[in-house]
Amino acid sequence: MKNFIKRIENEKYPMLLGWLGLFSVIFIRNILESSFEGTQTFGFSPLSSRSFYMVFVHFALFYFSLFLWFMLIFYLFTKEKIEKIFRVLIYGMWFIVIPPIVDILISKGSGYKLTYLKGIEQFFEIHRFFDITKDLLESSWGQRLEISLAMLGGAVYILIKTKSILKTLLVALIIYLVIFFHGALPNTISKIPSYLGYKEISASAIITGNIFFIDSQNYAAIFLALSLIPSLIILNIVSPMNFKKLFTLKPSIIFLVFFLIGVSYGIWQLSKYYPSLFCNPLTYLVIVITLFTFQFAAQLFFIDKSLTIPLLFFIGFTAIALGPTFTVIFVLILISRYLINTKILSYGLTILAGFSLFFQDQTFFCFLPLNQKLIEEWGTKVQAWNFFLDKKYNQALSQYQKILEINPNSEAKKLFGLCYLHLGAPDSGISYLRATSKIDYEIALSLGDAYINKRDFANAELVYYQAINKDIEPLEFLIKTAELNARTGQKAKLDRVLAEAKKFGLAKFKYYQIIGDFYLFQKDYPNARFNYEKSLYYNPRSITARAGLATILYYERDYHGAETEFRKALQFEPRNDALYNNLGAIYLIRKDYQKAKATFEKSIKLNPSQIEGYYNLGLIYEATGEIAEAIKMYKKTLTIHPGFAPAQSALKRIGIND
Repeated sequence: MKNFIKRIENEKYPMLLGWLGLFSVIFIRNILESSFEGTQTFGFSPLSSRSFYMVFVHFALFYFSLFLWFMLIFYLFTKEKIEKIFRVLIYGMWFIVIPPIVDILISKGSGYKLTYLKGIEQFFEIHRFFDITKDLLESSWGQRLEISLAMLGGAVYILIKTKSILKTLLVALIIYLVIFFHGALPNTISKIPSYLGYKEISASAIITGNIFFIDSQNYAAIFLALSLIPSLIILNIVSPMNFKKLFTLKPSIIFLVFFLIGVSYGIWQLSKYYPSLFCNPLTYLVIVITLFTFQFAAQLFFIDKSLTIPLLFFIGFTAIALGPTFTVIFVLILISRYLINTKILSYGLTILAGFSLFFQDQTFFCFLPLNQKLIEEWGTKVQAWNFFLDKKYNQALSQYQKILEINPNSEAKKLFGLCYLHLGAPDSGISYLRATSKIDYEIALSLGDAYINKRDFANAELVYYQAINKDIEPLEFLIKTAELNARTGQKAKLDRVLAEAKKFGLAKFKYYQIIGDFYLFQKDYPNARFNYEKSLYYNPRSITARAGLATILYYERDYHGAETEFRKALQFEPRNDALYNNLGAIYLIRKDYQKAKATFEKSIKLNPSQIEGYYNLGLIYEATGEIAEAIKMYKKTLTIHPGFAPAQSALKRIGIND
């Protein structure tokens, strides 16, 4: 092993080839992961879709940052030449291709869900990662293997280089902590306002909203900042002279000033409509990252040529992460400054670049305040979008109402309708969604759910077929159609839909889960149990299959077993309103009304448009003698689904006949 490492260290190839090798392995890994990750569909449109940023910017920067941190750690422990460490790490990084393949094999091709750690507070749960008898919800088995291989590889390298057991163990621990902080930092940054006592905006809006409409852009900004720290430390170690040159302000000061003028102008225009901009940590992070980008671009012709390629990589990633409009303007700045040598034009474009951080694709239309109507529409849109993501649907509804008054476009109508659905007004929501000019993924998904909540299965199926015919995530909507057929007992249609879904790569666990659903609704519990268990064999994280098993136990009056299974399912999907309804039903049977009430209220909070939670709350109020509240809940149920017989019977039982 020692001779092998020495041979790698002494290899001679251009640094550019090394960097290209690094990014090649990262992209191969990301393409594998995005192809099979449970919540993604492979395919992207350059610079405009979430999947593009995920594969080529977001996760690319995640691994690039880890690479730089590992390089710095190895240098500090071994004092070996950076160039040699670089070559060893280039080879070592190939291990990251293994984990997605492992996840594909373990899940039998069904995929897995990726999530970031909830925040730095999970630091005290580190021990769970090393306990193989427990399931760490934020990590798949492939990711566990990936982290373990990184720790092992780093430890072996340090042991060979230093022959120190203490340093070896310490490096393994530090590598784990570096990876942990990379996973925890996005949500930690997003929670800074809440740590400081500011409650107006939540973590979800800061990460997935902010001034960007694609969440991966926000993550990219965070990983750019993480990459920058070790890069600058390494540069100062390798070449203190170039480090000083890089931060010489003379070539860049005018650009930085004009950029900040553009930023100030953008903030001034946007903050009138989106005051929460000032309490958003990512706003400041994006500005700082862009300042570094202009600083580095201004130094490209004044520093050592060996730094040109790394700087160009950083500048390129930053430009793409900040959006297509910023990228175009930035390229024009470089052309006007260094090729045409037109300073006045480059300074004007620099102001525009700063402004573009806040107005994105509307930059050229909103920069001149002549079109105040368009500026107001964009600012209100940003505010409304962040309210929507923050689950403050009343405020979002108010903002989208303003947008509709300015410009009644389909996107505003869609989000207006989605707000109504989330507020428990399905008829209004359906009406607005139907008024949009074309069906898309969100509309099809939300309309289908709304119709199912109203027990209008025919219209739900019609919406799903519209999505399938328009090639909108056909597999997902074929699965939803199959689940609907299973629920309504249409075996012949179910078989046809499942056969079609197999052509799109239907996962085995999902196939057996849907067959289990069919038998469950037919009250054929032995066959239902058999299929649910097969589903869980292929994917132990199959929520619906586990919930199906729990339902069978409930019908068999094994309430303890049912509660255990529902709780296991909630571990994997803690925001599933149906699971809370089922759990509440167990407490209701036991006459534990206080616990049942709290569980049903949680279910309604997650999905105000469903009827089961309101109806069950009505049963609790009726049982506890709070008749006025019971009537209110039963009537709310009938508002959503006028033909719901149990609620009609309950009102008659109480003595209300209309």
